[in-house]
Amino acid sequence: MARRYNIDQIRRLQKNVRDKEYRLRKKGAADSSAALNSPRQPWSSVKTMTKSQLNAYGRELERYKARENRLVVLKSGETISKSTLDKIDELTAKWNARARAERERIGGLTEDASDIIKKRIEQNRSRLRGTVFGSIADLENLEMPTTVAAAKYRLAQLEDMNNLSFAKRRAGQRRNMVSILDQMGEYGLATMVRNMTNNQFDVLSATKNIWEWINMYYKPKEAKGREDAGRFDDMGHERVASMIYEAKNYDKEARYIKVGDQEKLDPASPMGKAVAKLQASEFSRNEKAQFRKIAKFSPSFAELVFKA
Repeated sequence: MARRYNIDQIRRLQKNVRDKEYRLRKKGAADSSAALNSPRQPWSSVKTMTKSQLNAYGRELERYKARENRLVVLKSGETISKSTLDKIDELTAKWNARARAERERIGGLTEDASDIIKKRIEQNRSRLRGTVFGSIADLENLEMPTTVAAAKYRLAQLEDMNNLSFAKRRAGQRRNMVSILDQMGEYGLATMVRNMTNNQFDVLSATKNIWEWINMYYKPKEAKGREDAGRFDDMGHERVASMIYEAKNYDKEARYIKVGDQEKLDPASPMGKAVAKLQASEFSRNEKAQFRKIAKFSPSFAELVFKA
């Protein structure tokens, strides 16, 4: 049965609430009911309440003054429940564990991928602090939200991040990239991205700075005064196409082994087998030398040899 309150009990509860407000103001809270999250009403309003209103009001005061309802003063002077901040910390730790596991998975796909991912995250750390929620970076050293609105926004974003699987994140990124390349008239590159395996696209998006290059040239069609979505110049097209092809062929890269003081192509690698196949054919010495030079930098050339 719900507790009932008389006017004297309400008076005592109001005093307790007023004392809690005073303690919060001493800690820097703004002097307003909204900032303090306080349900306390003027005594003139309390005296006009019906019995049911008085009972409901008494329960509000009880909840506010309860020890469990710990409030923290933010830089803006607003107050927020500590349980909300604890939830933010909990979800941040959960995201960091998931992001770390995903980075380790992608890092195991190709040589040096882990180092590349780590380097890219460190290079973009200042930017990520502003837009952390589109990355697989850890959320490190995040400052406490300065306003209640910021805290609620961060909580909602963290809930969305943890509820969204990496498979769905990948699908969304791929759709966006394909759509942008189509808008820019790069239909061939868009098709290559669309047909990539999941691992190939993970290598592309996590270890290549392809989004930075796309964003240098992409201009939404709705931008004022524009009739298209922007175009790559020769350098931009060559760089983006190279990154896409390298990612698409990440598992066909040349591998080198230490032989004495020199690094030599691993004959067991796909590239090594391609070189051996070409060397066994009737190509001239000069052509073979050219192939070895190109093969070191172009997995695509080795792929053509396999298909020959």
